[in-house]
Amino acid sequence: MIIWNVQAKNNWEAGTHTGGKKMQLWVDDVTLQMLAKTYSGFSIEDSWQSMMSSMDFWRKISGETCKLLGYEYPQLVDNEISGYIEGIRQR
Repeated sequence: MIIWNVQAKNNWEAGTHTGGKKMQLWVDDVTLQMLAKTYSGFSIEDSWQSMMSSMDFWRKISGETCKLLGYEYPQLVDNEISGYIEGIRQR
């Protein structure tokens, strides 16, 4: 999705590398910072924070890419899944 996002922003002419190699050279700083937050340590709280950051990251990058490519982002599905995950977290 990151590659699609960068390519859609650059009329499919960006110099992205296969498999995300050298991503720091072709991805903006905000995206890199959000991506870094999707990784965690081994504690339960770190894992939950990583999960929530992953969901936020996916929502941003895929929502933006959908808009760039003329697709509707499935907000209802996002809301339902996010609510389900939050329900598990609150147990």
